[in-house]
Amino acid sequence: MRWYGAPNSVPAAMWMELLCVLRDECQHFLWLNERLGELGGYAYGDVPAHDGLWETALDTKTSLLARVAMLPLVQEARALDAQPRLVHKLLSQGDRRSAGLVNQICDEEVPHVHTGMRWFRYLVGYFMSQVWRLASVLTCCNCHHRRRCRVTSATSLANRLAQTIVPKLATQLWPRFMQ
Repeated sequence: MRWYGAPNSVPAAMWMELLCVLRDECQHFLWLNERLGELGGYAYGDVPAHDGLWETALDTKTSLLARVAMLPLVQEARALDAQPRLVHKLLSQGDRRSAGLVNQICDEEVPHVHTGMRWFRYLVGYFMSQVWRLASVLTCCNCHHRRRCRVTSATSLANRLAQTIVPKLATQLWPRFMQ
């Protein structure tokens, strides 16, 4: 992942937690790939499937905020939503091992969603602090007198920036949430 903000604006703890999630996802892949092999010598890519994860990665390649919103809060959450139906289908076919694997993976997805929510909230807070900082700089340049005027102008400008930037971000993310 790339982050185009200030180098120290994202805590190392965030990167460490996201790396732990990535480690878990690699393990999930290995388990599923092994299970495909057990079910008839299949390997990942042999069976047609959607490429929603890859599409999401491409769609969010320039925005850490969008990526943190889409991967854990949409993709991982979808897996949790699909779990009961998928487990039911697998059990109805007598495949207890695959059903157990899906349950095990989904048990690990819950903390991934929590991690995503925590860091999404952090990034939104950071983003809004940058809006306020920009508003303060712009109003300082435009207001040469009276502190009250600057504060009122900064508040007004920050509100206008938030009203234009946040809806734009939402319109970029909303279609992906609805798929």
